[in-house]
Amino acid sequence: MSPDQLLALISNPSALNAFTDQLRAVDDTDDAAERERQRLEEEEAKKQDASYVKAVKMKELGNVAFGKGEWKEAYVCYSAAVKACERTGDAVFKLNRAAAGLSA
Repeated sequence: MSPDQLLALISNPSALNAFTDQLRAVDDTDDAAERERQRLEEEEAKKQDASYVKAVKMKELGNVAFGKGEWKEAYVCYSAAVKACERTGDAVFKLNRAAAGLSA
């Protein structure tokens, strides 16, 4: 994957989610089902966590700013999402922040 392709991937949350889903599909089916069940449980637990809810809202604001070409604002929003969600360590927030930083 070229650097341009990687930047395009991380700057498009939908494409990034699709890519990570494809990576998950490579796993062995027996183990994949168990890991998927655990992932869903963790996602559900995250949704109940107020800091995760705040992080998702900040990410959404960052996505809007990114879409408008407001890279610094997007970076600030993504940074707030990373800070709000330090305990869960959601990589998407960090990847979005990196994309905004590269675009600035």
